Amino acid sequence: MYDLKQLIEMFDLPERTIRRHLNKGFLRGEKIKNKWYFLEENIQEYFNQNKIRKKYKRDSLLSIENYINGFKGKDSDVCLLRRIRITSKKELNKITSFVNQFEGSFYFRINDYNNYFVVQFIGESNAAFSLNEYVEGLDNERTI
Repeated sequence: MYDLKQLIEMFDLPERTIRRHLNKGFLRGEKIKNKWYFLEENIQEYFNQNKIRKKYKRDSLLSIENYINGFKGKDSDVCLLRRIRITSKKELNKITSFVNQFEGSFYFRINDYNNYFVVQFIGESNAAFSLNEYVEGLDNERTI
């Protein structure tokens, strides 16, 4: 379960956008003691909507372009782009949970392109290398 602050940090979305999407019904969550919480399923449903997915992909490309042009991030940040085959929602959730353990600020997305997914990560080099090794481990588990 994630709270509003975690959602803002994970997806680099303005709080205003998330609250607007909650009000319009694009995003579902549960309000407990005046604080919003979101299940993994709520987040997946949100990003599986066509309207949201198109904007998300456009923003994703813009973030990578900004990184390449030096407009965003810290000097010590690295960019990881990795194409992988994900065979189940469980694997997708494993990767997301793994990344959510990272500290500090980072940009992370997984986009679906036909039979493959592209993992996009901009952040500290140690985190990027850990993510790359983790994804490689999932690939190796599948081939054994």
